Amino acid sequence: MSPNISYVMRFLVTSLLFASVLAVPDPGTIGFKFKKRLAAKSAPSTELSYPVIYKRQDDTINADITNFQILYMINITIGTPGQGIGLQLDTGSSDLWVAASDSDVCSLGYPFCSYYGSYDAANSSTFRNITDFGDFYISYVDGTAIQGIYFNDTINIEGTDITGATMALAESADRDIGIMGIGFTENESSNTINRDDPFTYPTVLDNMIAQGHINSRSYALWLDDLNDPASTGTILFGGLDIEKYEGSLVSLPIQPDTYSGSRTSFTVAWTGLNIDTGSSTSNNQIDFSPSSPLPVILDSGTTLTYLPDDIVEQIFTGLGVTTDPAIGNIVPCTIAANNYTFIYTFGGPNGAQIRVPLSELLLTLFDSRTGEPYVDPRTPNGPPLCQMGIDKAGANPLLFGDTFLRSAYVVYDLENYQIALAQTNFRATASEDGDEVTQISGSAGIPDVVSTASEATVAQTFTGIPLNTEGGGSATSVGFGAMTRQATFSLSTSGTVAPSAAAGGVMSTNSGVTATSSRTTVSGSRTSSASVSSTASSSQGAASSSAASAATVLRVAKGETQAYVSLCVLLVLLYASIGNTI
Repeated sequence: MSPNISYVMRFLVTSLLFASVLAVPDPGTIGFKFKKRLAAKSAPSTELSYPVIYKRQDDTINADITNFQILYMINITIGTPGQGIGLQLDTGSSDLWVAASDSDVCSLGYPFCSYYGSYDAANSSTFRNITDFGDFYISYVDGTAIQGIYFNDTINIEGTDITGATMALAESADRDIGIMGIGFTENESSNTINRDDPFTYPTVLDNMIAQGHINSRSYALWLDDLNDPASTGTILFGGLDIEKYEGSLVSLPIQPDTYSGSRTSFTVAWTGLNIDTGSSTSNNQIDFSPSSPLPVILDSGTTLTYLPDDIVEQIFTGLGVTTDPAIGNIVPCTIAANNYTFIYTFGGPNGAQIRVPLSELLLTLFDSRTGEPYVDPRTPNGPPLCQMGIDKAGANPLLFGDTFLRSAYVVYDLENYQIALAQTNFRATASEDGDEVTQISGSAGIPDVVSTASEATVAQTFTGIPLNTEGGGSATSVGFGAMTRQATFSLSTSGTVAPSAAAGGVMSTNSGVTATSSRTTVSGSRTSSASVSSTASSSQGAASSSAASAATVLRVAKGETQAYVSLCVLLVLLYASIGNTI
């Protein structure tokens, strides 16, 4: 093996290893850590430079998750003996599917079949094919699809066996990273309006309940700090950890959708947004609140936060964000030095408030050639560039993804249709004796909630029942410089305007420098990869408004993000191989 290939393999394999198991004080706790992985400080040299983002109590379950800034991965085993599988953890869907070892993507050598693992039914003594269900099928707005079979087998999560779990085995797929959906049963792909015989089956959460591992269909999600390389987070099934949040939990009712009247997504009423400038003056907040309560979906499978277009436009103008169709919304990373805080309010004036520091909204772009933060090569002395962590929702539903969720401690109660929010406690330490973990018990609901914000109600017009649609388009990039703008309002205590994108060395591009970037979303067809020179192609598929399916929208770019990650790995391996032979 060549030195370059050896280095790349060591880096990739190391970055995909999962964190150590949390200490569990009593049996029945299922939970996971997740750890943020950044780009390597040095990488094989290539001719091209790419800016990319390198993403205690009985009857609870605690498990490991790995945070790549693009996907949140959960490490489980499937079968007897257990086959290690890494799956994307997704609150926005409900099916668990895994790539078959002989699927088309794995047979073609897609890298993540090896890195995350695939499933070989022939090697499991507890595999059972479910012929009565027919074929498993999901299609995405970008035209990609997954097709396979339903099966039963044993899942093991951090030492806890879930027997006879129903899953899907992808035999034909356009992506090689499986998904573990932990949403409502009604949101399963088998319950689609496109089927002649829609049906539901027990989800992973349902199985945890039925087999006595947890007492309620509930879990608490703590993503921790984006900017601390050593930070880890957890998901706790069946309980919550009081050490992981500050202040009090405020409960919000999960809103039904208008199509079926049932709850198919984690929709809550969003009522306010203010930007706190950190100024000592009385006029230190700028109000960007919607004129009336709006439905938003809390989804861990979405990287960014998607707000109404008019609100985003005002924020981008104020901060001096540059938008490029190929790369996304770019801003100098140095604006993180400004003490700005986005304050989101839910459920009315007395409802939950979550404060999101501007620094948590800035996703660092890394140079694929050096592994260092990406700087525009035309201005090598300029500051590194970051992708802005909010974007316009367009005709799609409003999605509050990871750039919001990192600042919140979120408890999902699927039985009582409640979500509780509190301000996260960044870098909270792990419990040594489990005293901080509180069990959630069925009809009793979420403990430690001090109030329920029910002043505002909304109707979710996007149904969670999947609808197969297709969309696509192209865009022409006119270069960073042609779209830069100066900040128009002051967000600093000294009275100076916020740094504009132009100040970050983003300028008119005639050099032909090629760059690619993923917009790292899992919320509609928004991932793009193109040249930052004269022209670019961009996948901009969109679901129609009231007729669109939130489940489809939430799923569409999961595959695009996975395909992008796979492409990046293949390119790095290819360049390393070429460099070694030259």
